[in-house]
Parts: sequence; structure tokens; C-alpha cells
Amino acid sequence: NSIEDGISVLYTDLNVLRVNFTMKKWYAHLPQIAGAKCYAVYHDRSEPCAGCPIIKAIESGTAHRDIVADNMKETRASGWHELQGFPIFDNGQLVGIVEYVKDITCEVDLYSKISAIERDMGHIKSQNELLKTYIEQKESEKREVEDTIRRNVKRYIKPVLQQMRDSLTGSPADAGMVDFLDSLLENIVSPYLSGPAD
Repeated sequence: NSIEDGISVLYTDLNVLRVNFTMKKWYAHLPQIAGAKCYAVYHDRSEPCAGCPIIKAIESGTAHRDIVADNMKETRASGWHELQGFPIFDNGQLVGIVEYVKDITCEVDLYSKISAIERDMGHIKSQNELLKTYIEQKESEKREVEDTIRRNVKRYIKPVLQQMRDSLTGSPADAGMVDFLDSLLENIVSPYLSGPAD
């Protein structure tokens, strides 16, 4: 009774012989536990649970362990249990089973939440990688546009403006107009002219 986890002592026919205080507390809504089949009182079933570690322990004569869902209503025991079965022998003959039940609902819930967070983090990391690739692609496209503008201005427009200056015959108004066009062009394309151009 000093053990905080649930303990039941069962006959080999799965009838409950004795339980500790924890089992009595978990199943306090039941009028009687001792004498009933374990699957009936603990799981509200009419037949043994599939894959029951207690039955495996009875059949093999060795300890078995499993994690089982406990969905009983009106009891705090609902959730997830780590269930272990330990055979009891008397003069080499199997006479019963000790069923050890640990409520691991909190641990399972925590594991589930951690798994969900890890999945979300993986999704976020994947999205970040895609976003990083997208930004790098856009930056590359922007640099290509800037380089194209710089090359075109230096290769085509600047030489034309210089030819216009050289071809003027001394008219100050014409020279002023070319200088005005040159300054407008500088203002428009100055953000793209800071880097080297081919």
C-alpha cells in the first residue's frame, strides 16, 4: 500500500484477488474489485483485452510489459498506463500474477506535445529554408537588373550624351540642355551606378 502506483494480485483465470490503496482510489466508483475479472473492472469489457501483457505473462511464465490505453469514465485512471505482469510461482507452479500499473498519462501527453513541437519546428525550418532560397533568388535577380542598368547606361547612354556635347557648335542653351539631361539621368539611375559595371 505504500507504493503510489497501482498493484493488483490476480489468479491465473484473471480474477482479482487483492489490490492496493492506489487501485482502490482509482476505481473508487466501483462497488467491488476483488473477485471480479480484471478486464471487467478495469476496462469495462466482457472478454480479455487483445495483446494483454498479463495474459502473455501467464502463457510464458515470464514478466511482460506494455503501454495500454485506459478509457474508463468517471475515474482519474483514464489515460495511458504502463502495465507489467509478474508471474507468481509456488513450488514451480504458476499460481498467480502481480499486475503493476503506472499512470503515464502525463508522460505520454508531454511526449505527444514535444513530438508536435518538433514537427512544427521541422516545418518552420523547412519554410525558413524555402524563404531563404526565395530571398537569395530575388537578391540575385535584383543584382542582375542593377548590373544590366549600369552596363546599359555606361555603354549606350553616356556615350550618346558625350557625342551630343562634342557635336554642339557652341550654343550655351544646347549645352545646358545636354547637362540637364545628364543630371536627370544621374538622379534616376544613381542607386544602380555605385557598383562596377562591365
